[in-house]
Amino acid sequence: MLRRLDPAARLVSLGVIAFGLYVIHEGTTLRIGTMARIGPGFFPIILGVAMTAFGVLALFERPAAGRGAFPARGLVCAALALLAFALLIRTAGLVPAVSALVLLMALGQPQPRPLGVAATILALTAIGYFLFILGLRLPIEPIVWPTRSGG
Repeated sequence: MLRRLDPAARLVSLGVIAFGLYVIHEGTTLRIGTMARIGPGFFPIILGVAMTAFGVLALFERPAAGRGAFPARGLVCAALALLAFALLIRTAGLVPAVSALVLLMALGQPQPRPLGVAATILALTAIGYFLFILGLRLPIEPIVWPTRSGG
């Protein structure tokens, strides 16, 4: 038996659907290109389709039986993790930025597992290094070492 979503959840789902449709509409004003050479409109259209699909899925989602309190700790840790990553990626490098991201996200969990956190840091750092630094040649340093300046 499907239970009805609360009005706030329904409103958020409809907002995601509306925004996804808007992104699709705006993406169609740009050149899409071909699969071999995609244009600037390709990504917004795909993103809009995904947002619209997730909004529709969320609209028909069954609410959880016993929702607990609002997960403020997880939300705050996720926001701090993204902020730390954004601030550290250029100033400290990929390794410290990924480490801070994963550690802060783990603090948002009720019972973080240290071995899982360490494995995630190692895996994401390796993936980031091979994909972004070696593969895509983005100007990101693995570690930014402080330099001595002065007279």
